[in-house]
Amino acid sequence: MEALLFKNTSLESKFESFLASLEEPDWMTELRKLAFLLLKETSIPSSKLESWRKVNLSNFSLDNLLSTNRKICSFSLNTDLIFTDEFSVIDSFDKVYIEQVFQVLLEKNKANFFGLLNLSFFDIGILAKVPANTKIKEPIQLNINYPQEETSFSPLVIWKIEKNSNSSIYEKLNSFAAEEFNLINPLSYLEIENSAKSTFVTIEDFKDSTFHFRNIFTNQQKDSELKLFHFNLGGYKGKTLVVNDLKGENANLKAIGATTLSKREFQDIEFTISHFASRTDSSLKFKTVVKDKSHHIFTGNLYIPKASFHVTASQVNNNLTMTRTARAESMPKLEVFADDVKCSHGATVGEVNEEQLFYLMSRGLTENESRFLIIEGFLKEILDFVTVEEIQNLLITRLTEKLYS
Repeated sequence: MEALLFKNTSLESKFESFLASLEEPDWMTELRKLAFLLLKETSIPSSKLESWRKVNLSNFSLDNLLSTNRKICSFSLNTDLIFTDEFSVIDSFDKVYIEQVFQVLLEKNKANFFGLLNLSFFDIGILAKVPANTKIKEPIQLNINYPQEETSFSPLVIWKIEKNSNSSIYEKLNSFAAEEFNLINPLSYLEIENSAKSTFVTIEDFKDSTFHFRNIFTNQQKDSELKLFHFNLGGYKGKTLVVNDLKGENANLKAIGATTLSKREFQDIEFTISHFASRTDSSLKFKTVVKDKSHHIFTGNLYIPKASFHVTASQVNNNLTMTRTARAESMPKLEVFADDVKCSHGATVGEVNEEQLFYLMSRGLTENESRFLIIEGFLKEILDFVTVEEIQNLLITRLTEKLYS
């Protein structure tokens, strides 16, 4: 009864207050209202849902965390070679495109509480377009900054990677340290058009007071190539959903990621890769290091319908535990209805190799130095794919420093 009361009164009141604080075109408000109609029919996920059964949200209070005033948000971009602007100031042509994407997202998220929460309460909406038939050599870096005085932040970013383009994109989200809990609930959508090639790197640098719920959706067309990198650098408790649709023949996806958790951090990351077209390829590789009483869950969902053939797909998840009290779980799930396919999956969970540790210490290194080298070597396969030295150094530093704090 309390959940029903919250949905029907508190949340609706917050939405009305939020709308009253906005200064935006009517068409944006109407899109929010469509999302909110669906949001009212859902509820905060509970352990009764298979995808959320190990995510304990008993101390999560949306009533306390959800802000009702429009925030003064900022983002920065390091190049003027692409088009980037807020939804509220775009022209009529791009308005139609955003409305189309919004309908796609409403369908994708019709039962996804935090996805609909973003589409209803997003603080800043950003459209970024990589022009057709262009090769951008300079890595595109988009930094989105959390307003420090607020308890919640929900950016919505739409990336339109136009046909025959080639680009590398780095999307970085930050939170700040706070005594009280805060909430980050971002959503990103990538459309990769025919024959486009893109590397998309998302970096979540969250502090240990942050609840974080992340949604990423990709839509690949014919002959497209996407390298998707996901790095989580911490946060109090979170769930990440990455949904990849390969809809055009010869589309290729390579998904790679890594995270390190310490103290009592909890992270649940779930990838879903759907091969809706024939002659498509995908590979997924994710590595995790956990210590103290942290807990990480990895789920890899693979879906190949009967009509798709000549599909190749693989997924691998490797986990390294530094303490006996840390937990790492791996759950591969394959739904393969087609015959002419090649699919594989693998998962490992292990502790730091004592023989390697002894060998390094026998060469004069301390135990901590030896562990550092083993962990760095474990993550190196993933980090070597990051070609921007500044970003790679950041990832190495942040992923390893917390393991020795």
